[in-house]
Formats: sequence, structure tokens, C-alpha cells
Amino acid sequence: MTTLGTVVANEGYVHPFWFETDIFKTEYVVVGSSQTPVVEDDKTISRYTDSSVAQRASMQPSVAYSITNDSIEYTYSVPSGSPVEVSSDGIVEITSPTQSESVDVTVTGGIGTESISRVENVQLSYENSTTIDTITGYVSGSAREALTEVIESAISTTSETSPTPVYSTLDYDAGTFVRNSNFLLNSTHRDAVTCASPWNSRAGKFRAGTAVTPRHVLVATHYSLAVGDTIKFLGADDTVIPRTITRKVTVKENSDIDMLLLDSDLPVTITPCKLFPSNYEDYLPAGTASNSYAGTSIPLLTVNARGERASIRELLRITNSDYGHLTVQVKAPESMSALYPFYEPTIEGDSGSPVFAVSGNELWLMTLWWSAGGGTFLASILTELNSAISSLDASEGISTGYTVTEGDLSSYTDFS
Repeated sequence: MTTLGTVVANEGYVHPFWFETDIFKTEYVVVGSSQTPVVEDDKTISRYTDSSVAQRASMQPSVAYSITNDSIEYTYSVPSGSPVEVSSDGIVEITSPTQSESVDVTVTGGIGTESISRVENVQLSYENSTTIDTITGYVSGSAREALTEVIESAISTTSETSPTPVYSTLDYDAGTFVRNSNFLLNSTHRDAVTCASPWNSRAGKFRAGTAVTPRHVLVATHYSLAVGDTIKFLGADDTVIPRTITRKVTVKENSDIDMLLLDSDLPVTITPCKLFPSNYEDYLPAGTASNSYAGTSIPLLTVNARGERASIRELLRITNSDYGHLTVQVKAPESMSALYPFYEPTIEGDSGSPVFAVSGNELWLMTLWWSAGGGTFLASILTELNSAISSLDASEGISTGYTVTEGDLSSYTDFS
């Protein structure tokens, strides 16, 4: 008789999928008795002293394992009567902050009829007579100014008042797309947004793909496309450009990033995106301000699956993960009141959609949606991305000579 040993039911991934939940906390002013303007590095700050400060938490599930390519939808709940509330986006707050609170939050992930629930204890602090900093703006000549002003300027001049579709016509059955002349960044970024595919033969508007070279496309591993699928792009001249996927590879284990090889190059009317640069900390430093991380509060643009609409997020932080690469956490643009009307939460099917920083006329890809709160910081796996290109090319018996490139911040103030 053979003894097989102990089977671990959940962490052993007996279920068709499994997820982990990271909890990220930020502080906010409940009551601020005095306020002082402060300038630090690339940012202007309001420093509140002798203040009442509470924490809010962002629940950010990430896929640990899945045997399907279907998207996971997450819901959140707390016990009835709890002094803490949780939003549909997984934001946990004390309802009427007067003291520290603790609550068990149930996070449920679902694929079709299959669901898995996990309970996470969240402790939120409340303090009196403390100091907290709130970022209010940017310093002239800084990368923060450049990355913020282009979006602020677009919003200040648009007639739109909510997230705008990239396309005015999306006929997925016919594969016909007409670009929306009122797209938020259409006048300056018509070419740049061509890197984002609006359609594929496997899932229509879902399972987004983003071109990072004329021949190579990134998708989410847990919501991937398959060899033989057709993926379509819309050129700057409004020509629909179909390509067939001939090879694919997972870029790095637990990165949730697959790279696809196309059967031929995309034309010059498609502009592959660059990556948000890995040396961003030199130009967007954390400094010593409380509640601040490198790059905190720069606005980001995402093209989602809800009719290919462009909506705005705010970078919370880029941080370490348990998987040997960095991860990106984003949130609603809470500190940017003018941008908030252009925010909408992620929905089922958004997995793999691109999240960009906007620099000049370029879109710099920061991550693909892995969870409702972000995904892998792509520049932190740059070596693996370029190795994947070489591997795909070699397996197809070609040599494209392409590499994934990073955006350049060197024209802005270096704070290192």
C-alpha cells in the first residue's frame, strides 16, 4: 500500500482557482486644526498638524492560480451593524471615525457558478493630535508636473464630464470600429492609443491585448488568448488591422503576464507603447512626507472593457511582492477632485486591460489589470520581457530584433 501524504485543500489549489488578498492602508484627515503649505522635491503639500487622522484600507485580490482563463469577479462584505463599511471596490473605512476599529471582511471571488470566500481581518487606526501630509500639486520642471498636467489640461478643455469611449462605434460581430472624436486625449494621443486592441476572436472586447513591439503583444495570463486566435487593432488612419497569434509564452511565473507573437508585423499606423521607466524613483521621489511613496498621486489612464472607455486612476504605490517582481497599486483619484468624475471602478472582464501614464504624446504602460487594484510593474520584469521576445522569435525560426523599451524621464529634474 502506498501512502500519498497530506493533501492541503485550499493552499494546495484543489479549487479551479485561488486568490490571495493584499491589504494596503492609507491615512486621511478627519479633522485638521492647522494647515501649512510645504514644498518637497517634486510636490507641493498641505501639512496638517494637531489633526485627527484615520486609516482606510484597500483590499486587493490577486490570482494565485486558475485552471481557466475566465475573469474572476470579486465582492466584499462586513458583518451587519459593523462600525466599518466596505465599498464595492474593496475600500474599507470606519463609518464615523472616533476610535480605532477592527473588522472581518469577507472577500468572495467568483467565476460563473464557482465561488470562493476568504475572510481577512482589517484593523484601522484612529489618532488624535498627529501630523499628516496631503499632496496638492507639483513643482515646475518636474516629471510630476509633466505626467499630471497633460491629463489635467485635457479634462479642463473637454466637454465630456465622465469616462469617454475611445470608439464611437464598436461592432464586435462585424469587427468594425469608428474612433470617437471626443475621446479625452484624442487630439494628442490618437496615434498612441492604437497600441490597445479593441477586439479578438476569442472574447470580443474582453481579454485585452496591448502591443509593445510591432510583433509582440502583452495579455494577462489568467485571461489569455490562444495560438490561432485573431486579434485586431485600429490604426491611426482608422484601418482595421487583423493579426493571427502564432506563439505565446508566460513571461515570468506569477507575473500574470503572457506575451503573444503575431504572424506578421503591425504597420506603422500602430504605435507600440513604451513601459513606464524603472528609474522613476529618481524623478518622482517619495521624500520624507507622511503618506507618500515614489510616484504617489500621479494620474493614470486605463482603457477598460466597458465599451473601451478611458478612465482615470491615481497611483498609490509601486511596491515589492512575494513573487520576485514589483507590483503596482492604484486607487480612485481621491486627492484629485477634478479628475474624479472620469473614474469608474473595474468590472468583470477588465482583466488584462492596460494602465498607462501619459507623457507628452506617448502612453507608457505601467501594468495590466491583474486585480481590481493593479498588477505587475512591467518595468521590473523588463529582462524577462525581452527574453520572452527572443524565445518566441527563436521558436518561430525568426529574428525580429525587437525589444521592449522604457519611457525617458531624463529631461525632468533628477532628485536622486
